[in-house]
Order: sequence, then structure tokens, then C-alpha cells
Amino acid sequence: MDLLADIRGRLNNCISSSCNKSGCKLSLESIKSNAIVIIDTDRCRDSFTANDPLCDYLLFYRAGSDIAAVVMELKGGRIDAERSVAQISNGAKEVDKIISSVSVYNFIPIILFGRRAHTADVRLIQNKRIQFRGRGYRIIMERCGTSLKTIIKKYPPLSD
Repeated sequence: MDLLADIRGRLNNCISSSCNKSGCKLSLESIKSNAIVIIDTDRCRDSFTANDPLCDYLLFYRAGSDIAAVVMELKGGRIDAERSVAQISNGAKEVDKIISSVSVYNFIPIILFGRRAHTADVRLIQNKRIQFRGRGYRIIMERCGTSLKTIIKKYPPLSD
């Protein structure tokens, strides 16, 4: 069975067709609906084991035969850096549980933000690393409205 179809089947009540919260949106232009699964974690909190703060969305994107996993927090207002890092980190753990036996060609932890972020918050976020399958990934910060295609092109997979 196709991985994205399997995820859709297991988490059907969590599926969303867009990423839009708190006045902040991820653009999905040029993304075919059969090439992406968007999980809105607020829709199905009971489906996840983390009792701690969880990011807004988990995305699985297929490019050819490769799968990219994206953990995303949308911040239309003020950014609480510590909480945002915890949300992204917990999202990474949930992604690993959902696709535990599947190789991921790219993992992208991201915060989309609308308002100007405080310098101290930006520094704290940039200095943190999100652990995913034994590697530390820098959290990406982009503006609300950025497209997923742009993010994937701008942040290619880490090389070994």
C-alpha cells in the first residue's frame, strides 16, 4: 500500500486540506493533493501519545518515490520560543511513530510567523536542534504565506 494512503487511512479524522491557523498560512501552490498528507494535530489530539505541547501540523510530502516529513508550527502573533521548540520537538517524535519503518529523504522542522519576532526568541530558536532519528535539525523560520515548494527547495536534505 502507498505510504500516504496508509497515513490517510490510519489518521482519517485528522486530515486537512490546508495549513492555516492564527492568521498564518502555508501556501500549497503547485502541490498535487495526492502528493501530500496534512495532519492537523488539533483535530485529533487523542491520536497522539504526547501529552506535552504539539505542533500545529505534520506534513508528509511525496516527491517521486521519496518522502519528506515536515513538522510545522504557525504563529500569527507573538512567538513563545521555548514552547514553540517543545511543540516542534514533540511533533518530530510523532512523525517518527507514524512512519517508523519508512526512510525519509528530508525532515523539515519549521515555524511560520507573521509578526516581527523578538531577537532573543529568534536566537533561542536558531540555537536549538530538533532530534529526529539520531540527527539534530535546525528549526527553520519563514514568514506566513511562504510556499511548501519554496521551503523544500530552500532547505535540501542534510548530507551524511
